[in-house]
Amino acid sequence: GDEDEGAGRGPGKEGERTLRADYAAQMHDLAILQFDLRNIRAARKLLAQAITIRTDMFGPHDPLTMMSVRWLERVNLWHSRQVGVDVKLKTVLQTAIMMMKKEGKDVNDDGTLRERPMQRVVSDSDMSSLFYSDDEEEE
Repeated sequence: GDEDEGAGRGPGKEGERTLRADYAAQMHDLAILQFDLRNIRAARKLLAQAITIRTDMFGPHDPLTMMSVRWLERVNLWHSRQVGVDVKLKTVLQTAIMMMKKEGKDVNDDGTLRERPMQRVVSDSDMSSLFYSDDEEEE
């Protein structure tokens, strides 16, 4: 009875460590998947948890921990660049709206014209015509 429990404690503890290590590795993989889906907050959280678990278990110089740290840096870098891009796009949009107002057009803050409320919603065909112009083929 009691002796068996004592004997089983060692491997049990080791088994638990293995489970925690596996868990951290899965979190790392899941974080990369979340990053691919651009779920930045989820990716950061998972990487932080994986790093915490592995640092606790193996210390800061564990290769997998360092890999998670590099991924976290990559996610943060991508995110800060993306925020920068969004800010640039907003600036471009604001400049365009100012120009349109100078030309005397009645423009909403999002760049849409007020005269034709029906066209405020951009349809898929409008969207595709921005990218694929049919004009060349018809001429």
